[in-house]
Formats: sequence, C-alpha cells, structure tokens
Amino acid sequence: AANSASLVFGLDSVWQLILVAGLLVGVVCALVLSVFRGRAFDVLLALALAVGIGSYVQTLFLNGGLTVADGNLIDWSKYTGEMVGSLLVWGAIAAALVTLAVTREKAGRAVAAVASVALVLVQLVGVVSLWVSPPDGSSIQTQRIYTTEQGMFDVSKNKNVIVLVVDTVDSLKTKAVYDNYPEMLDEFTGFTWYQNSTGSMIPTRYGIPFLLTGSYPKAGETWNDFFGRIYSGSTFLDDVSAQGYSAGIYTDSLSPDYAKTRTINVHPLDASKALDKRGTLEILYQCSLYRDMPWTLKPFFWYYTDQINNAMFSSEAENDPSSTPYVMNDPAYYQKLRERGLSINSEDASFRFIHLVGTHTPYTMDAQGNLNEEGTSLEDQTLGTFHILSEYLRQLKQLGVYDQSTIIVTADHGEWYLTDEPLTEPTSPIIFVKPAQDAGADAAPCAISQEPASHKDLQATMLKGMGASQDVLDHYGEFNVALEDRHDPADRLRTYCMLTHDGKRDYDLLEYQIVGDVSDFNNWHLDGNDWRNEEAWKQRDAER
Repeated sequence: AANSASLVFGLDSVWQLILVAGLLVGVVCALVLSVFRGRAFDVLLALALAVGIGSYVQTLFLNGGLTVADGNLIDWSKYTGEMVGSLLVWGAIAAALVTLAVTREKAGRAVAAVASVALVLVQLVGVVSLWVSPPDGSSIQTQRIYTTEQGMFDVSKNKNVIVLVVDTVDSLKTKAVYDNYPEMLDEFTGFTWYQNSTGSMIPTRYGIPFLLTGSYPKAGETWNDFFGRIYSGSTFLDDVSAQGYSAGIYTDSLSPDYAKTRTINVHPLDASKALDKRGTLEILYQCSLYRDMPWTLKPFFWYYTDQINNAMFSSEAENDPSSTPYVMNDPAYYQKLRERGLSINSEDASFRFIHLVGTHTPYTMDAQGNLNEEGTSLEDQTLGTFHILSEYLRQLKQLGVYDQSTIIVTADHGEWYLTDEPLTEPTSPIIFVKPAQDAGADAAPCAISQEPASHKDLQATMLKGMGASQDVLDHYGEFNVALEDRHDPADRLRTYCMLTHDGKRDYDLLEYQIVGDVSDFNNWHLDGNDWRNEEAWKQRDAER
C-alpha cells in the first residue's frame, strides 16, 4: 500500500482479492487448529500466535538494513548478526508462549485470544490508514491512470523521433562487450556512438523525468523546491506537441498526471481484466514473507519490483493495446515486437519514448533476448538488449521509415550502486544518435565519437529532429544545441547529480563536475552543490 505508485496494479485492483484470500486462509487455519484437543491444541495455538507476534516484531524492530527491492543481488553473508539476532527473538517469543500454554492452560488461552485480537486490530488500523491516505499520494479508484501499450508498436510514415531508453546500460561496460562482439552494432547504421558521455541524474526515478522534462536542480534552491517544479516548470512535452508530434511514452517512472494530457497512451483504465489473480496472490505472499519472516528465511523469499509487476500481469488480456498496461519486461517486449511487428499509424508525426529494462540487475536475459530464469551475465544481458534494439531498427528499415526518423538510444543512467556515500568510480550512460538524414548517410556503419556529450544535450536533439526553431531550443539554456551540431572542446564542463540513499530514504543530490574523459575518475569532482532532503535527515537523526 505504501509503495503502490511503483507498481502497475494498485490497491484499487487487488484489495478485494487480498481480502477474500485472507479470510479463506484465516478460516482454514482456524478449522485445522480446531481439530486438536487438550495440550496439543494449546501448544499449536501458542505457536500460531508466536508466528503472528514474531512477524509483527520483525517488521517493526528487526528489519533495519533490509535493502530496497531494486533487483540488485544481496550478499546475505553480511547479515549473519541479524540472522542470529532475529532467530533468538523468535525463539524467545515461541518458548515463552508455549511455556505459558503448557503450565497455565487458561491463562495461555486468554493471552492467545487477547493478543490475536490486538494484532488484528492494530494492523487493521495501519492498513486502513494507508488505504485512505497512502504516503505516495496514490488513491483508491476504479479508473486509475495507466501507461498503456497503445501506439508502442507503430510509427508515422512521414516523420518520427524515437527514443529507446535501456535501463542501466553503461557506456564503459558496453565498450568492453563491443570489443568482443563488434557485430552487435551492425544494425546501427547512420548512428554515432558518443562514448565520452555523462548522465543527468540517478537513479531511474530521477533520470527518466529529466529526459522528459529537462528539469535539473539549481544552485541555491531547496530539495522541496526542485521536486515541486520538476513537472510544473517544464514545457518539453508541450513543445513536442507544438511541433505536431503525437507522443507515446512507455515507462513506469513518469508522473501519470503529467503525461495523461500530453500523450496518446496514458489514460484512465479499469485494469482488472489484465490482472492475473493467481500470480498476484503468489507474489504478494512472497513479498509479505520476505518482509515478515526472520532474517534466516528472507533469502528464500527475495524479490524485486519488476518481478511483482510481471507476476500480476495476465498475458491473456493483450488483445487491445489501449487497454493493456505497459509492464517493463524485455523478453516479453521482444516477443511482441517479433510477433506483431512495427506498423504504420495515421499520425502525421510520431514521438515514441520506450523505456526497457536493459542491463538492470538481476541478469535474466540471454544474448538472443530470451528469458532465462536460471540467470545469465552482464555480457549476455547487454547482447540481448542490443539484439532487441537491432530488431527494432531492422523493422524501421523494413517499413521504409528509417531515413526520416531521428533515433536516440540511451540509458536513464549508467552503472549504479546503492550508497549513502559519494561515488568511487565513474558512471556513463550510453548515448547513440541518428538524425533523420539521406539514405547514403543512413547506410554508413556506426561511427564512434569521443566528443564530450551529456544527457543535457538530448532535449535539444529531440526537438531539433522535430523541426523546432532555435527560439524553442533556447528555452533549454546552455543545452540548446543538438548533439550532432555541437563542437565542444575536450575540456567541456559537464555536471551530473547522484543520489545518496541508505536503502530506506533519499538523502542528498550531490553534484559532480566532469572535465575531460568521463572514464577517468580523476576528472570527477564534487562542486559543493548539495540538495539535502531535510525531512529524511531528521528521520535518520531521530532513529539514531
């Protein structure tokens, strides 16, 4: 409930399912317990209560340090102390309740009854409060705003600007794969790969909004001031519309309220038909057990956010793209791309922004873009990502619209790791750009450039591809020149914001200045700009 904004399906879609399943489980457990008599009943009732109290205590007091569900694999050997400590607490709770049940039968049953009712009531109040007023600002409604697949597999026959964002694909890591597999860029004809590239903001929930708004923190403003104007202070999608382009935005990291009036595919939807009820219950039980069980058992229930979305989504409800929520799943996207194929729409000009999983952990895609649940490697996942991108480009060529399409392939950010300390190594999102150009230029092999490039060049690059005037590009300040038109010196000053995060809260946006080769961390320097989340720091200080 507290994180429903991160999920494709919110409380409005699942609350009835959870309620019915919970009642059924409760009834079954009660009936099983009622079969037993005497001391056996008392002991089993005490153990059942121990699980309830243990879960409650675990959630409130023993889950400190539990990492976010971002897909990064966890080194469980670092949590030996937590594992031993939680087992001792759980053992003490069970021993105390069983001892009471055995030595004082009536008192044990009374404690079990009162404590059980208390647990139900206190958790009911907590759930209702989240349901009525979720911290993420979402609401319970039958027509929630969804990002759908409408328009995801079509383009204009006249003019296109297409942005393919592959999550976490780092230029430095990709160069290493390319050195071994240069054929991975065979379909990238007409492109320039800007290898000396910097991002804008990290992680995804900040990087994607930057690409679609151009909003970047200003020196002197507060954390709240910046996040309060990310969308209200941007005209980017309005500028896209003013050039006559219809926008299809496919990502789970953009405000639906911002996108709903500016896109063809973000709109209210009753998504209950797309919900896989069995898959939903299975993954939500897994999430609950991961949260509630002692540390020793948590590795068996580990999960990540995309896994929740994929488990809850029913592939049987995909007949109408406008009624199909977009779920980030690269192997599934690749399968649809091959089966459906790209097609020509009736739009005069199309803007498509498609956010894919890319090389975000965990690595579960092979080099051909197929799912491998046993796990693969960064190299395989990189090759699989470029295999999917190549199929998209091949189909554009097959449709005859490649030459009149401006195409950008980038990442929302480069390699990233969760830390509440400054960076210790460089990070660089891939940036490939192909302008709309003649067939001869589009037939040339992918060129490689060491021109100092930045995410901050991409709004102008997109808008120039749409034919926007320089007056429009000038709205983007120092970044008002398309990347293919820039001729910067090697010591161009570029800035980049990283987030400090401890697994619980966002604390700071720290700004780096990069002068020179991005791969040399000696060229990275903190410039003193620090946008602090004062509320998060207060909460951290209070806990300590």
